[in-house]
Amino acid sequence: MDKTTFKRSFKLSVALLAVLSLAAGTAAAWEWWQAQRQPSREPDFRGRIIAEGGAGFLLESPQGGQCWFRPPVGTRIRTRSGEPGSLAVGQKVKVWSTGPVRLTYPPQADAHWIVIEEDKPQAQPQ
Repeated sequence: MDKTTFKRSFKLSVALLAVLSLAAGTAAAWEWWQAQRQPSREPDFRGRIIAEGGAGFLLESPQGGQCWFRPPVGTRIRTRSGEPGSLAVGQKVKVWSTGPVRLTYPPQADAHWIVIEEDKPQAQPQ
């Protein structure tokens, strides 16, 4: 292979690598952006957190029903303003779930996205 052909092949390889890297970066950025946005559908559950423990929380709806949620790694927990938040007993939240609801008592589900609507944690009994 002569010098000119080598240079042309090298430049073409670098250009191809740059295009592939840009495409991969754009796809990753798009996935990140989609993951940061609140789901467009209505939440699956609304209510107040009445207990925490065992890597999950118990949510009681305004109608009195309860459901145990386990937020797996990657679950987005945000305040109404979109800032990252943390869960505590007493907070009013909206929850989007993934997968089936397990028909135990209380029912159990995996939380995909949680929005803290009202941040009024209750004092824990001593």
